[in-house]
Amino acid sequence: MEKVIIEKSGITFPEGYYFKQSPVNQQGKIPSSSISEINLHTFPPSLVREEREVIFIPSKYKNQLQEFGESHQIPISHRFDIWEALCRPYLDCEMFPGEEEQLLKNLEEAGIPEQEIRQIRSKINKTMSKNMYAWEWTYLGLFDFLNWKDRLDSEKYWWSMHIALRNIQTSPSK
Repeated sequence: MEKVIIEKSGITFPEGYYFKQSPVNQQGKIPSSSISEINLHTFPPSLVREEREVIFIPSKYKNQLQEFGESHQIPISHRFDIWEALCRPYLDCEMFPGEEEQLLKNLEEAGIPEQEIRQIRSKINKTMSKNMYAWEWTYLGLFDFLNWKDRLDSEKYWWSMHIALRNIQTSPSK
């Protein structure tokens, strides 16, 4: 699943995609016309397919992904990473004074009120806490949650996508 072919017409996953719940796993290809944004700041880098699904691309293709986006005039996003903020308490480091308050403010601005933040963190707590042995101290996000989730099913997969894209700016035609 580490192999990706980035060509003019789109992006192909010849060995399948990371997550079998994604239609991309069966289709094997994402046409360039269905990509609404590229985010080089997630880990691994990602793109948004049809404004409804975050698709991850292995980090070794980051430069190719950026060139692909620029050549197709696909926006290179700096959108606030909701899942990184939700997972921040699970990093193997202490938060700075005021950091949690800033995260809550940013999440609320992204469309997730504090009560829902608590509900989401409660729901992901078992998965994220069980995997704290990773000793990750720089970044945890959607890819980590999906990759670590025991018995990831379609419902959990699409629930996490809905959260991840809460702050996406949809195009006028959709």
